Amino acid sequence: MSKLVDYIRLAYHADDAINEADSASRTPSLKQLIRDAGLTNPELAEKIGCKPVEIWRLATWPDKGGRKITPEWAIKIAPHLGVKPHELIFGLDTTNNNYQINALQKENEKLKQIIIDLLS
Repeated sequence: MSKLVDYIRLAYHADDAINEADSASRTPSLKQLIRDAGLTNPELAEKIGCKPVEIWRLATWPDKGGRKITPEWAIKIAPHLGVKPHELIFGLDTTNNNYQINALQKENEKLKQIIIDLLS
């Protein structure tokens, strides 16, 4: 009975997994890309030869009155974040990126565990 309850509970929260996959398929912000690269604003600034405040301005646009990324900035920053310059300007192609894949792999692991539990 408890396995059935666990299955129902997980199925009930399936919308959360779908929303997670959906949000994962959206283009991440520059702030998120910096974090994903394992960098801080000052570290990225040092790598490209600018002041940390410039990175902060780019990473906070448009929310906190920052600055929109230009092609010049994108060319400097992109190699350090593992993306292409045009992706920083126009957004990532999220149809085949790791963000969507990771979210789907997490959901797949949950489903595998349900099947193992139901079969044992």
